[in-house]
Amino acid sequence: KHKLESTQQTLERSVEFGRSTGDLTLLTTMTPLKMGRFEFNKSTSDLTQLVGSGVSSSFDVERLNYLEGRVKVLEAELTDKEQAVKKDEVVQGLERKILDLEEALKEKECIIEARTQAVSLMSENLSLKGKNTVDLLEDTKQEMYRMQSNFVQAESNMKAELDRLQVDLDERKSKISNLEEMNNILETARYDLTVENASLKQKLEDVQDFSTKISELNKLNQSLQHRITEL
Repeated sequence: KHKLESTQQTLERSVEFGRSTGDLTLLTTMTPLKMGRFEFNKSTSDLTQLVGSGVSSSFDVERLNYLEGRVKVLEAELTDKEQAVKKDEVVQGLERKILDLEEALKEKECIIEARTQAVSLMSENLSLKGKNTVDLLEDTKQEMYRMQSNFVQAESNMKAELDRLQVDLDERKSKISNLEEMNNILETARYDLTVENASLKQKLEDVQDFSTKISELNKLNQSLQHRITEL
């Protein structure tokens, strides 16, 4: 827009200098804004040929020089516009590439998000399994501690029971030893009593024999006394 305003101001200055509007119209017809670089060069060449063809008026030369300058200005503006169009095309191409890259980035972000969710689920599952494993290990550890404590208690109780049984066994052994000693004494006493009983039995038998003999002697004595009495 700024370039068009500059062009308009230049044209207005041309009118103020008294240049022919018809010539400007002719120039505009010859070199429109949309003509190509080749047509601008052709118009500039035509003006140069006009200058070299014998135009002697300084006013005409000035007008031709001015028109040639205007053509160069318009050509430069057209070049700028062409470059701007090319830049716009480049920008549009870059924008399309950016959009394509954004779409590809979105797709990759979706894939990454899906993979992240999958990894998160796997991590949660692994964390849960790990927690369950840790809990199981902790329970097993506590159970082992409890079993070890129970084993220590049972071992202590068993040791105490063994000590008690050992004391009881020692007492029983002592009692058995005493009983064996007493049994030996009693056996000795029984033997002595048996021997003494046999001796007494023999003596008793001897006494009985003696008593029998005495009884017989008494009977004999009585018989003798009776006979004596009869005499």
